[in-house]
Amino acid sequence: APCRNFFFLVFLWGSVVESQRDARFQTRLSSLWRGSEDLRFKTLYASGTQLKGFICSDLIGVGKYASLAPFGCITEVEGILDGQGVAGFGPSGHGDRKGFELPPVFKALANVSGEHGSLGVPVPQPTFSFICDARGGELQLGGFDASAVSSPPMQVTSLSTSSYVVPITAMSVGDKRILDFASTGTLNSSRPYVGGILDSGATCMCLPDQTLGGRLTKSPWGELMGIIGKSAHDKKRDALRVEIDHLVTVEIPASVWLTSVKALRGCPARQCPHGDIVLGDWFFQAALVKIDWRQDGVGISIARRNLNYTLRTQAVTHPSHTSVPVSKKYPSKPPNAYRTEVPRLDRVALEDKDRVALLVPVDIGWPPQRFELVFDTGSSFFGVLTVPTHRVLLGKPHKDYSGARDRVHKMHAAFQAKAARDTENLSFASPALLMFLVGVAMVTSVAVSVCVRRRRR
Repeated sequence: APCRNFFFLVFLWGSVVESQRDARFQTRLSSLWRGSEDLRFKTLYASGTQLKGFICSDLIGVGKYASLAPFGCITEVEGILDGQGVAGFGPSGHGDRKGFELPPVFKALANVSGEHGSLGVPVPQPTFSFICDARGGELQLGGFDASAVSSPPMQVTSLSTSSYVVPITAMSVGDKRILDFASTGTLNSSRPYVGGILDSGATCMCLPDQTLGGRLTKSPWGELMGIIGKSAHDKKRDALRVEIDHLVTVEIPASVWLTSVKALRGCPARQCPHGDIVLGDWFFQAALVKIDWRQDGVGISIARRNLNYTLRTQAVTHPSHTSVPVSKKYPSKPPNAYRTEVPRLDRVALEDKDRVALLVPVDIGWPPQRFELVFDTGSSFFGVLTVPTHRVLLGKPHKDYSGARDRVHKMHAAFQAKAARDTENLSFASPALLMFLVGVAMVTSVAVSVCVRRRRR
């Protein structure tokens, strides 16, 4: 009996370790998975996090919508990944990342290219909206909830095809201007602006600590920090006002921006990519951002949030859209954070010391495997932590949809050329797992010998 109990405990321990170790996408469990580890990728974020892996394709579902699409199977992480992967909802282009590029997943989910097959249900309109509060967020697919805004969304100028960038024409706290444009000798002097990147992956906001080559008279970051310093003495609690394209003014309450400054280290950040302002979590707590995908690009609309609107905690389908709840993880509770040591990089732009992550539930594969991925409008990269595999299924097309396979095949030649210098040998068994197996083998051998001796007696 003691021997049987011992072996049962060893088996139970091994099962727990295995389940924890494989809380990643397992390609062998999906009948629709296609891919090959010969198609390697490596992508670097401005935060310093670097992701490596291989290209694959499978059924991806968000809410009740799904489509076959190519994405990144992540096998290595250097830096910090706050979820089990990244759900990039940005347009095509690298933005502030360096690495490879795949067609955006939302392009497949919304059937923008017209290649959606019979597997899965596409988003009926190529539109999504996003809004959040201190506790979580809400992704609205196919449209927007009119009750979530205090006025209809206003379409503003989109300044880029590779990221969601809008013109910020004014910014102030009370009667103090954060953006003080120079009156002469500047670009766009008749309608001056600073680009604002709509990035749900940014913890708070990034303001440049420079005059942008003389376009501004003072550092925006310095101006806001001065206001923060004074607020500790005069107890003023003014809203942070952000004017977009002279059309819509979003008021970020002091309960949002000033509270965040005091609670999170590194807010606001000041080393912004390309000298643009990064409108992160603060902005999305005060405004609804609506993105319309078109064949010729994207349209961006912004509306002030209805502060009485309660975010959905469960997926709900409305006539105009489907709401998908997005959870928010603060630095005090990072259970899904994958952290490895990485050297400090001089090119790190967004220095969020205390990170706030927005996690959206995504189903991948068939039968579906659910993961909590970082919802990121600042990039188009879509990838999930994946168990390394020896499987190669590039040559076998999907029955009902060949678009994903075709796009992966088109990338094959380019990635083959990079494979010689970018491919690194993968460790298919981690050192921790090997030590565990060796330990189990040693303990088991000792237990067997003890049991044998007892039986002989």
